[in-house]
Amino acid sequence: MINVFLSLAIIAGLGASLRYIFPDMDIEYVRKSINKIVLYVVLPALIFNVIYKAPVGKEFFHIPIAALGGILSALAVAMIAFYFIKLPPNTKGALILASAFSNVTYLGLPVLVGIFSTIPEKISVVSVLFEVTTTPVLLSLGVLIAIYFGAKTGIGLKGILKRIVRLPPLWALAVVLLVKLINLPVPAFLLQATKTLSVIAVGLMILSLGMALRFKKIRHPKPLLLVVAIQLFFIPFVVYFIGKFLNIEQPYFEATVIEASMPTQVLTLVVADEFNLDTEMLAQAILVTTVISVFTIPLIRYLIFL
Repeated sequence: MINVFLSLAIIAGLGASLRYIFPDMDIEYVRKSINKIVLYVVLPALIFNVIYKAPVGKEFFHIPIAALGGILSALAVAMIAFYFIKLPPNTKGALILASAFSNVTYLGLPVLVGIFSTIPEKISVVSVLFEVTTTPVLLSLGVLIAIYFGAKTGIGLKGILKRIVRLPPLWALAVVLLVKLINLPVPAFLLQATKTLSVIAVGLMILSLGMALRFKKIRHPKPLLLVVAIQLFFIPFVVYFIGKFLNIEQPYFEATVIEASMPTQVLTLVVADEFNLDTEMLAQAILVTTVISVFTIPLIRYLIFL
């Protein structure tokens, strides 16, 4: 596992250093462009390739239930905890999002592929199922939280549903499930194309993650520790007990708990920025949880599975 994190750290470090290597480059524009390519091209290809090859078993239903249980539990705990902490509303909203939504794809997928290196295609389905659960919840319930604590906009249920329906990964999931349901043969060249695009997913995701990290003086360190506790310890243990209850089989069970141990999702910054939450505080939460997760993920895996 050490080699996995070291290899990912090198790529993330390269991404973080680009703004210093190329000071004239608009790093934020490049990062957002990479994210758009990943969201609209690479991730749908990955989902199609992984789901098409994976047998549809009970884990297709149990893993999203476990992921959803972790998110909702974290949101409940975070909203109660931050209610009693004196902070500006937009900072509270940012920290609540930081506590509940995990980086299940941009970091989760590379970590899973690195740990389960002998079965990368089989284990990738866990990251995919977490992704198609986490992002729709962020763009629905997460947006409602952002509206409450941040800008009071006129966006309603219809606008939120439009955001979710437009998600390319969900379209890719719907198409591949339909293809499997009607047993429609997929040409070999198309499968090879999706596989080739899937290969570049890990590198692009970690590079983009590194580009999003900015090292600044930490504001409100105590509330950040609460985010760390909820995101990196509370969620994985909730998911562990849900997985136990649902009797998720190995290696999916271990991979599910590892996915739940990921740091704060980078996509939360998009939501926070749109609804005037404290993006600087959220960016610090992403940085702190990402750095600390290098130690907590192996620790949780050791305590539970080794």
